[in-house]
Amino acid sequence: ATGTSNQSAKAPPPAEKEFRFTAINPDVFKDGFSEATLLAHLARDVLKTRFGTTKNLGGTAPSVAKASLERVQKLVGTLERAEEELLVLQKDIGKKVSQLQQTVNHQELKYKDEIGAIEDTTDQVREAWRDLETRMSTVSQISTRIGDRLQTADNLRSRAAQLVELITYLRIFSTMDEASSEFRAKLPPVFTEEGSLTQAAVLVRKLLALDVEAMSAKQRRRLTLGEDTKDEPARSKGTLEYTHARLEQYCSWLEARVIARFDNALSQRDIRTMAESARVMREFGREKTITQRYVFSLPVLLVEQQKALAGLRGRPTTCSTAEVQAAVKPLKELYGDLLAAVQEEVHQVSQVFPEPSQVLELLVQRIMAERVQLALDVLCKPDKDERWQEATPSAVSIQDPGSREASEEEDSDLEDGE
Repeated sequence: ATGTSNQSAKAPPPAEKEFRFTAINPDVFKDGFSEATLLAHLARDVLKTRFGTTKNLGGTAPSVAKASLERVQKLVGTLERAEEELLVLQKDIGKKVSQLQQTVNHQELKYKDEIGAIEDTTDQVREAWRDLETRMSTVSQISTRIGDRLQTADNLRSRAAQLVELITYLRIFSTMDEASSEFRAKLPPVFTEEGSLTQAAVLVRKLLALDVEAMSAKQRRRLTLGEDTKDEPARSKGTLEYTHARLEQYCSWLEARVIARFDNALSQRDIRTMAESARVMREFGREKTITQRYVFSLPVLLVEQQKALAGLRGRPTTCSTAEVQAAVKPLKELYGDLLAAVQEEVHQVSQVFPEPSQVLELLVQRIMAERVQLALDVLCKPDKDERWQEATPSAVSIQDPGSREASEEEDSDLEDGE
């Protein structure tokens, strides 16, 4: 009995018998629903038989009423069966909806948990990214500071190397003899080779500045300590003063070389060599010398005085327009020639000199002083015959010998000027 009871206890519950729908079709409610269609489907069997009177149905009134009643009862039974099946279908659908709602709620909770986890992870990632950006900014700042320090250190190293090089050159100049022939024998090639004259000019300018600064510092130290500067020994090898004298001597020697090179290039119209010579002279502040040599060698300033004043006469004796125009016409032609000459030199001066405006300014000044002013003097002064006609006979007769000699000297000066 005990075994039987145990077996019955362990036996699974009997499966529910599947409900069979006879009045309605559940599939009708899947793709849309219409009450008229449902009612027409339920009453299809009853509506097949026509309702009416005994005449159109045939038979007696009781038989007709009985038949109609049976059809109505059959329709009521069909509707009751349909109601029962609808309730079963409603219960089944409600159960499925409940299960679906539970599943949806469970999935929604799971989704919310996942969203929350993702948000937490996103916050952590953002925080980690901000921390990474902060560290990157710190590293960048440190790298910038290190780069600045490295650049400063490299600049200091470069300056120190240049200073050591300059001191080495100063030592060489301080031990040289006074003869200029020592330059080629003892100086490094950078000071003597033709291809490095510009670099030599830069170096000698720096050496002069360094030597002058050292002498100034020495003088300030003596004044601070109260030492007497009158008892200083004469300039000898190794002193700053001797080194300065040798540097000045080298500048003169280098200037003579560059000027000779410039003159040779000027005679051959070698623009490139002229430009190099101009840059060399500019590096140690002696470009004025080469500028003057260039300007004074231009053909516009080398014209003979008689040729330069050709065609110019004295001032007009009358105010007639024709005579004034005739007197001014040579001056106008002179201005045109001078303007053409200056314009011709502009392009070449721009190619040769680092500062062409200074050269052109000097050229214009010399042209105005040597060519234009002389022409104006000739044009504005009356000629000798005019001055003689202006003098009255009475004035000439009463002159004393001294005044006559003075007048003759004045006429002679005017003739020389003409």
